[in-house]
Amino acid sequence: MLDGGKIRLSGDARLDVNKAYNFDLGESADLGPVEFSFDPLAAAPHYRLAKNFTVQGSRTIGVNTVVTP
Repeated sequence: MLDGGKIRLSGDARLDVNKAYNFDLGESADLGPVEFSFDPLAAAPHYRLAKNFTVQGSRTIGVNTVVTP
C-alpha cells in the first residue's frame, strides 16, 4: 500500500495462443433452422483452393500500475 491508500500492482501476465484455422469433414454449424455443412470447405485444400493455417505464439506482458481501492 502506498501513501494515500493507493495500491501498486506489478507482475507479469503470459498469453499463449494455439489456434488451427481449418474445416474438418463431418463438422457443421446450425444457423437458425438451417444446418450448414463444412464438407465442401474441408475439401478446398485438396483442390488447392484454400490452405489450412495454424497460429501459435506466446507473449509475456509486464504489469505495473497504481489503483485506488
